[in-house]
Amino acid sequence: MEFARASAITERTEYAVLFDIDNGQYLLTPKSVLDEANDGTTGSSITQISQSLATSLNEDLENNTSESEGYASRTGGILGVPNQIPETLQIVELMSPRSTSSGSVGTDYVVFYPDSTAEDFEVYLQGASGKIFVVNVTESTGRAGVRQINDTEVEQLGLTIKQSQ
Repeated sequence: MEFARASAITERTEYAVLFDIDNGQYLLTPKSVLDEANDGTTGSSITQISQSLATSLNEDLENNTSESEGYASRTGGILGVPNQIPETLQIVELMSPRSTSSGSVGTDYVVFYPDSTAEDFEVYLQGASGKIFVVNVTESTGRAGVRQINDTEVEQLGLTIKQSQ
């Protein structure tokens, strides 16, 4: 997420980090590609977004647009490539401006803006030991932070966690 923030600032374009709870994946994409793929909703899968981005990048390269140069320079090899969350972690819940009162399921994303801000966003992860961590993005700075949350916070948030084995 810090890379997405830095890329948004450097390239002066909005970037999104898309998460897929069901498949434990995430990827980096320009926000414009995400909008084109699913009209700003969270209905598209990471695979669909990745394919849409590949098509868009190929078209840019064929047309020799300046946008493709930006993608190739800073984000080349990373942009649109689905990444698997390590097996020792599991996404428990995502909370964003698009989340319902019960949180989100499926896919959701956080947007980073060129002015170094972002959407408020939280990703709750459970480690193999059963401990719960939150990765939160602060709107005013666009910075991401990580901290462990205690059992009381888990209960207050109403998170559904798996029992450690």
